[in-house]
Amino acid sequence: MPILFSCASNSLLTSKQQIYTGKFYADNSNFNSAFTTSIVKQGNVFIIQVSKPFFGNVLDLSVKRNGDIESTPSNNMFVNSDLRNVDYKKIYVWLNQCLDSKNLLKDSEIKDRPEYLFVQNNNIRLVCSKIENKTSFEIRGYEFQVNGYVKS
Repeated sequence: MPILFSCASNSLLTSKQQIYTGKFYADNSNFNSAFTTSIVKQGNVFIIQVSKPFFGNVLDLSVKRNGDIESTPSNNMFVNSDLRNVDYKKIYVWLNQCLDSKNLLKDSEIKDRPEYLFVQNNNIRLVCSKIENKTSFEIRGYEFQVNGYVKS
């Protein structure tokens, strides 16, 4: 009986999740590398997990709608301390609009027009676009660039 109850509760939890998986390529003056990623939307939280073969998870990050951000202790170096709570709120809204095809297509006059967001005094540019079930991302700062996609 507990196994039956456990299975039922797991299926209820997973039905409220949206899972996106894909690949990203990061480039800066010190390194360039490809990563696999999964983005899970669970309620008002995005959980972003980035991994690399043979290294495992290199980033576990949670971005909440209210602007709170959490990272595993070993990955705190990836959280930019210059960004404020309001910047993370903007990132949450941007990511939510990018992954929700209805929002992205409705707000765009042209179907394939990317959605842009600038944060931290225009130092970081985030762009997304959607083609069918694939959402492409480009994230640029002064010293880095990340390109990639996720599928739902």
